[in-house]
Amino acid sequence: MRNLIVIVLLVPVLAVSAASAAVDLREPGRFDSWLQPRTGGMIPAAPRPVADLDPSDELRVGWDRFSQRNGDGWKVYVDERTAMPALVFGRGMQWLGEEAFGAAGVADLEQAARSFLAHNRTLLGNWDDLLVLDDAASVRWRNGVWQLVFRQELDGVRVEGAQLQFHLSHGRLSMFGAADWARPTISAVPAIFDDEARTILNDYLQADTRLFIEPQPPALVLLPVNADPGNEGEFGWSGPRGEGLSHVLVWRLQFLVPGEAPLWTAEINAHDGSVLSFYDAAQYDAIRGGVFPESMDGDCPTGGCEVRGFPMPYADYTETAQPEMFTDEFANLVCVDSGASFETNLSGPYVHVNDGCEVTSAFGSCTDAADLGMKQGENCDSG
Repeated sequence: MRNLIVIVLLVPVLAVSAASAAVDLREPGRFDSWLQPRTGGMIPAAPRPVADLDPSDELRVGWDRFSQRNGDGWKVYVDERTAMPALVFGRGMQWLGEEAFGAAGVADLEQAARSFLAHNRTLLGNWDDLLVLDDAASVRWRNGVWQLVFRQELDGVRVEGAQLQFHLSHGRLSMFGAADWARPTISAVPAIFDDEARTILNDYLQADTRLFIEPQPPALVLLPVNADPGNEGEFGWSGPRGEGLSHVLVWRLQFLVPGEAPLWTAEINAHDGSVLSFYDAAQYDAIRGGVFPESMDGDCPTGGCEVRGFPMPYADYTETAQPEMFTDEFANLVCVDSGASFETNLSGPYVHVNDGCEVTSAFGSCTDAADLGMKQGENCDSG
């Protein structure tokens, strides 16, 4: 039988630039000449093991106390940019008795999560005024296993990408972590309205974008950005701990030109009216493959059959003559040379595959991306 162990870090902490680098993967678009990357949009992350910090480090002392209170065996990785945990996992701590957990709903688990945060406020901070449960993402994966996801909202405006996740198994908290989680220090009240933002965009493009297709109305969004792109080191942010993110309030406007592929997207600073970015938000290529969502028992209605073309988020890929890169949260990839090929090992900062039979490896083209196909029986026998 195939011996496959998959360890997944379920809390993404790597944000990518909003500017599209996939122009070579499609036909030229009418507004390619106006592309502008988001300043500070690339937010590198390198979660650091707490065990590597100096024993006297205040953050390590706090997590050591956490482990002492909640049982040994916890592994903790922190993000120097935010001082928040990117990943904490271990044997778990009891949140609810198994009987109570079996009857619990999302509201019960949300209350338990908020109690946990209140009890660990010295270590994790106070987020009561920003914390909002994401009902759509907070789900029961299968019997006894839940995922809770919290987002940040400031005065009703969501902080894009900010998330705090908890994973529970049979009443025990087994894993949690945060991504792009920092307190906004700007106002969420815009100084300009969406129609003014539209005028600014039209002036920038020298075109009336109201004549094109608008797939959705303008949206007000708080964006986390790199506080200082020049202040990066071995562990991502190398500046003062916890000061590596800032925020920008933007109006996001989108439009489609009939007959063209790009989903043109503009981000207009809602405080000063500057054009923060203009990019193609359409997704073109990705690393995909077949997966069994729940089990391999063949019961398709309950997720027991293989699903074709499932995206592989945060998978590694190495383009010929280029450094290793990782797909985004939708498994999309961007090559430097659209005619090159790449290799993936289905590994990365948040996913690692340990195959007891052989090295996991597949090749793809930057033109056609990579489809790893469907499972065809067992790959090998253990003997």
